Amino acid sequence: MHWKLKKLSHLYGLHLSRVLNRPLVKPSTITITLTSRCNLRCIMCDHWKSKNKDELSLEEIKNIIDQISDWGIKGIDLSGGEPFMRKDIFDIIQYATSKKIAMNITTNATLLNKKEIEKIINSSVRRIQISLDGTKAETHDLIRGVEGTFNKVIKTIDYFDELKNKKDIKLNITTVIMKQNLTELLEIIELAKKLNLNSITFQPVVDDNLDIRRRNALNPLRIPDSKSGLMDKVINDIIKIRKRDPFVGNSIQHLESMKRYFRNKPLKEVKCYAGFIFGIVAPNGRLWSCMGDFGNLYKETIKEAWFSKEAGEKRKMIKKCKTPCLYPCYLNPDEGSIIKATINNLK
Repeated sequence: MHWKLKKLSHLYGLHLSRVLNRPLVKPSTITITLTSRCNLRCIMCDHWKSKNKDELSLEEIKNIIDQISDWGIKGIDLSGGEPFMRKDIFDIIQYATSKKIAMNITTNATLLNKKEIEKIINSSVRRIQISLDGTKAETHDLIRGVEGTFNKVIKTIDYFDELKNKKDIKLNITTVIMKQNLTELLEIIELAKKLNLNSITFQPVVDDNLDIRRRNALNPLRIPDSKSGLMDKVINDIIKIRKRDPFVGNSIQHLESMKRYFRNKPLKEVKCYAGFIFGIVAPNGRLWSCMGDFGNLYKETIKEAWFSKEAGEKRKMIKKCKTPCLYPCYLNPDEGSIIKATINNLK
């Protein structure tokens, strides 16, 4: 019961933080974007096109991990670009492990060999988030922009499954929903189960992942109006699966919202918690959100930036956002989920 009450307290704290526009709870996790570099050329991503080569040094990242540890935050996310493009990635993993910080790593899963996977399994990495966008090589490779990517991902997943034994590490996949893979979404759920993965999360394609506020109804990756009936059917089928099986990581509200998102209709029921639930450290040393920088970590600590006046102004902007991106990580505790959680904890 103790952990349930802690979770409930955290939910109420987050909800009240958003109402008051003042963080009453510390972030659940800090994401460290290690690099903008990537070995793939994904059709829905602009990071690999960026000419910005900023990257924090190993010592600077260690300093940020020290700050996170001292603040009492128990988890970090390592992301990119592709985080395994960095040659010192295992030094970073080892250092976070020495601080007893649990890690989640988001990766395209194409750069890992068996020996490196063994190192990950024996570290404090607790979750690997793998990108998989189709059940066929031609679909996934088309979306990821490099031939042979699908087979590499499957091999990496097989290696993890072979080596992890009883280790406490979760393997999950994220699938970006777009016109190119709409007909394979249900099959991806089945494939994920066959591969012994722990869960799958769906994310609707954004029009510009460097500026997620931007909307472009003519984006050729979006599901067009002519396919809206098929989209509704597929999403409804996913919702049916979700109701009986938590293997699908999205909430039902999140899945329902995708229908309006692809129709470019207002999403008034969506409440975004970006800037309240976790912070993102950019490769240029800024703590930021989709609405801009919270602070400069070369001049202040993460904790100082989190409580700064600039952060408060950005949170106000986030609350007024009329084009929510539907990134599932931001859509956390609405009033309904808090009430349900309260009832469940009182049973």
